[in-house]
Amino acid sequence: MTHRQKIIAYCKDYLEQRNIAEIYNEAQFDQYYKSSNTSLKNAYSAALEAADFIMTGGTMPTTKTVKKFSLTANYIDLTIPTLTIHSSKNAFEVCGEIHELEGNNFQEFFYVLFLNQANKVTGYYLASIGGVTGTIADPRLIIKAAALADCCAVILCHNHPSGSTKPSTADIDLTKKLKEAARCFDIKVLDHIIYAETGYCSLADEGII
Repeated sequence: MTHRQKIIAYCKDYLEQRNIAEIYNEAQFDQYYKSSNTSLKNAYSAALEAADFIMTGGTMPTTKTVKKFSLTANYIDLTIPTLTIHSSKNAFEVCGEIHELEGNNFQEFFYVLFLNQANKVTGYYLASIGGVTGTIADPRLIIKAAALADCCAVILCHNHPSGSTKPSTADIDLTKKLKEAARCFDIKVLDHIIYAETGYCSLADEGII
């Protein structure tokens, strides 16, 4: 699938999630595509811009960003669009875009998405970078980052370079430990997304958390 085709697919999916799929207009998309330097943007960012362009009848949207949180450097702006999480698929797509900027497919990376009361992603924290077969995420640092970020909820995300999306016992135990710890700060752990090139697994969808 080409970069343009990915943008179109994401754009249509975004509109369909909002029950306005019928407003997609190929001519307006072409107008957006020609007037925006999409080659420098990841596909999902461009798709949301294209959707905004279509929904506003041809008005170029202003850039929205989600922020990378650091325990030492506060927030760092990155060009990932702010997005409200409606499903595990949304969470997986955001994880994928962050991984495209931060990660690779031969090491494990563990991210934490920060959400506000409306389930809008306000930032993320790169909790750990591991090796080929695992990574160690410190629950204390994750809870500290979430508390300092003033979020209402978090979604945990990490990749499996092996291609398997099956959660390990350690994955499940860590999720339950973080859910219990976060409860003390009135922070909800909504999901843990385990993803690979083959797809993803949502521990919430599986009923594990």
